Amino acid sequence: MSRSPENETTTHNAERNQVNLLLNKMMLEGRSFSGHERNCCYLNCGAFPAAQERFANISAASGIDFPDDGRALVTMDWDQDGDLDIWTANRNAPRLRFLQNELQNPHQSLSLQLEGNGTTVNRDAIGTRVEVLVEGNVEGNVEGNKDVTGQTAKQNKRQNKRIQTVRAGEGFLSQNSKRLHFGLGQNERIDQVTVTWPDGQKEQFDTLEPGGHYRLVQGSAKAVEVGTRQTNLKIFGGNQTLPPKQAEATLRPLTPIAFPPLTYQSLSGETKQLAVGQNKPLLVNLWASWCQPCLKELVAFSDQAEALQKAGLEVIALNVDGLGDDTTSPEEAAKFVKRLRLPFTVGRADAKLLDQLQQLHDMQTTLRPPLPLPTSFLIDEKGRLIAIHKGPVEVETALKELRTAAGNSDYQGNLLRAAGASGTILEYPDLRKAFENNDVEQRFQYANWLQSNQFESEAIKQYQAILRMWPDSAKAEVDLGSALMQTGDLDGAEKAFEKALALEPDSSRAHLRLGSLYLKRGQRELALTHLERAQTLSPEDISIVNNLGTLYDQLGKYPEAIKQFNRAIELMPGEPGSYNNLAWLQATCADANYRDAPKAINMARKACQLTGWNDFSTLDTLATAYAANQDWTEAIKWQAKAIEYAPQRQRANLKRRLDAYQKQKTTSGNL
Repeated sequence: MSRSPENETTTHNAERNQVNLLLNKMMLEGRSFSGHERNCCYLNCGAFPAAQERFANISAASGIDFPDDGRALVTMDWDQDGDLDIWTANRNAPRLRFLQNELQNPHQSLSLQLEGNGTTVNRDAIGTRVEVLVEGNVEGNVEGNKDVTGQTAKQNKRQNKRIQTVRAGEGFLSQNSKRLHFGLGQNERIDQVTVTWPDGQKEQFDTLEPGGHYRLVQGSAKAVEVGTRQTNLKIFGGNQTLPPKQAEATLRPLTPIAFPPLTYQSLSGETKQLAVGQNKPLLVNLWASWCQPCLKELVAFSDQAEALQKAGLEVIALNVDGLGDDTTSPEEAAKFVKRLRLPFTVGRADAKLLDQLQQLHDMQTTLRPPLPLPTSFLIDEKGRLIAIHKGPVEVETALKELRTAAGNSDYQGNLLRAAGASGTILEYPDLRKAFENNDVEQRFQYANWLQSNQFESEAIKQYQAILRMWPDSAKAEVDLGSALMQTGDLDGAEKAFEKALALEPDSSRAHLRLGSLYLKRGQRELALTHLERAQTLSPEDISIVNNLGTLYDQLGKYPEAIKQFNRAIELMPGEPGSYNNLAWLQATCADANYRDAPKAINMARKACQLTGWNDFSTLDTLATAYAANQDWTEAIKWQAKAIEYAPQRQRANLKRRLDAYQKQKTTSGNL
């Protein structure tokens, strides 16, 4: 079952943050929140010593433990037989379930329907409190047995209360019947019913009998017996027929994006780049040798090679055998290709490419299920992604998509193309505004993705295109400057940040980025001016806090630097960069008073844990911390790991450190 925080002060530590991320991923992938979780039912065991004030789990015994992922529950005496029945609404099928209480119970009950006066109290009597005073055996005590006081059931005939309140809403998406149902157990007589109305008036109702159904009207002081509900409504059980799962679906981006220069492996192991944007459309197809729809689709492509060639549509079929949990061998796929002599390019996708294609898909939709097989990415002659076909795609369908995209490049055309519809879009200002906002968001999201995946030149082109459409966007200038800075063009980046500040003088992001640029150049006073201004504008932005900490470190203000890094950890305990920065200072500080190798190791390991032990910068810091502790074996081990995960352009510098550690180990021995 799901688990809530133990109390209201429970903090979201790194482990809980990771769990929340996994839960969010499950939801985005369209999976169940809890995965066919069974209904639970607990019985209050009463105040007897043997019960130890606990509840008994009677989920299975009650017959209620269906694996429905139940969401809402209401109780009512549906069949008017004196006991409560249950209706549940569920996430899974059946969406609605009726659970009829068929227990043979000799005990009595009481049903009350209340009605307010309509002036000082609402007609539904919401908020009314009812006390039913009964006389009989103490609940749960069998005649002849002794209770906790040593009295027998015959001796222990005393009054006890049943209390309920009329409420509007009983739980998540649910409302019980407004008729109050009182179980009377073994009690033989109702002595008195006291009603406290929401306006403060109290009334007593007498002469009510067990098993009765009564209406209590405010101000009448008289209970009117209403009998059972007369109805011919019958409920028949049945099997719910689920709609068949669709074998295919098409996702058409509302904003066609320029497909990135992704790479794949040829069957001989060479790295190739997907040739997009060369005045020739491209269909990138994912398939596996064990996937029968995939193999049928490849044969269909082969049979229609002439139509593909005539339309100029190139097919690149990328095999995914052996990736992830798949235990099939890529050699089987190669045998299949050789046997069929496919007349188009066939290669292999690696895990990185598959992940990138998944991310491109996820940018286009809210629900992000894993890509099925087969899946095809259709790219037009301009290099734009215009459709993602999940499941087999007909050649004619792909060609029609290309023709539609070529003739629809304006606002209306894009809407019709994305919807897969024909006709006319009615002009509606709010719809156009929503389209424009979505277009901007999609372009920014894609440009940010390109930048984070080291496609800096493509990201710069995207930011420049955004600025041509929206020249007054300070955000676009900041992002453009960040991409330029990533490529080493500090002058270009400086101009972009200055333009952003001219457009938006109080942009904390622009001050942060410009401060970071000056920090990189070694212009520390200018860096300090902008970073302190950024922190004034956004005091809880951990990027600003971390950058200020780094600057204080460079200025030799180590106490201030440590304070900033600790502040960043306090603001966001799950952010690895803060631990990494503090670990680096503790491992490399020029002032021995602030160096602390054991603490640096702990901080660096925390950073590595948060990044999944596959981030080169945190692994490099961990190796440096072990080196500061003169543990050369561990330093060499983690530095080699850092090199394994590092981009090519970073490896030379990391390799120099590894050589230094190996030399120290040779000189000093294995500590």
